[in-house]
Amino acid sequence: MKPYIEKINPDSNTTWRLEHYLSLEESYELKCDWHYHHEYELVLCHDPGGAVQCTAVSGDHCYEQAHNTLVLYGPGLPHMMSGYVHAKKDMPVSNHILWFDPRWIEKLIQAEPALQLLNNTLKRSNAQKMESSSASNVPNKSQSYSEKPSNSPLLVNLIIL
Repeated sequence: MKPYIEKINPDSNTTWRLEHYLSLEESYELKCDWHYHHEYELVLCHDPGGAVQCTAVSGDHCYEQAHNTLVLYGPGLPHMMSGYVHAKKDMPVSNHILWFDPRWIEKLIQAEPALQLLNNTLKRSNAQKMESSSASNVPNKSQSYSEKPSNSPLLVNLIIL
């Protein structure tokens, strides 16, 4: 199957977008077809009840989505996921997804030398291989944000990263 290109930011002036997907449904199929985009994609899964049974594929790597899985997909890296969610009403499942333009993060790294430690992670995410790790303390609010470069406060951007 050929991946399709997913357009993340219809406004060409938008440098990043953050979405929070909150699932209160009890059972449903989870499917995200084979796709890629020009932005980086950082995904955090919040599943404290272990309700998600999902396999993700990117480049040459497969993984099972679990609580506090943090994944970084590089620009142009095809990826997909498929599985089921069996959420409990008292313990919802959520995903926080941050898409950001490569030029935006490059400018941040140039402006703040301490962020140069991100360079290796960003390069590995572009090498047809997925980066994943564990994270914690995910907020439980349903939110959506996007920021344009003209009014992008550095502190907000660093908190999101």
